[in-house]
Amino acid sequence: MGIFDKFKKKKIEKKPVVGAIHESPSLEIEKIEKKSVIQKAKTQPASAQGATAGKPADIYSVLKSLRITEEAGDLAKENKYVFEIQKFANKIEIKKAIQKLYNVEVKKVNIINIPRKKRRLRGIQGWKSGKRKTIVTLSKGKIEIG
Repeated sequence: MGIFDKFKKKKIEKKPVVGAIHESPSLEIEKIEKKSVIQKAKTQPASAQGATAGKPADIYSVLKSLRITEEAGDLAKENKYVFEIQKFANKIEIKKAIQKLYNVEVKKVNIINIPRKKRRLRGIQGWKSGKRKTIVTLSKGKIEIG
């Protein structure tokens, strides 16, 4: 039976320290509850916290910037605009944020995930960070660029 003893969990009894101040059990329960609340807040993204509370998402917590490139300029002629967005943002939040910020009517929202890429500089290998962008098609209105 010596082989099976290795897999058993041994119970370790804690001996009270002489002269130590012992906390009441209610304080320990409060500490555990606070830790669980903090851990839940850390695991949920900001958009999920706002959605559960019924509050509208902040515009600037969804949108990072308007992308001004040659390709984005060509799309602007077709009433399509390109934005960089946060990793957690979804189509509904993006649509609401753009409508509120620019006072336009959004017809369609497309999201593009750009994965991270491996880069090497002078023998040191690293990563170029990934991005997330969206192409927004407007039905009414226009966004002034520049």
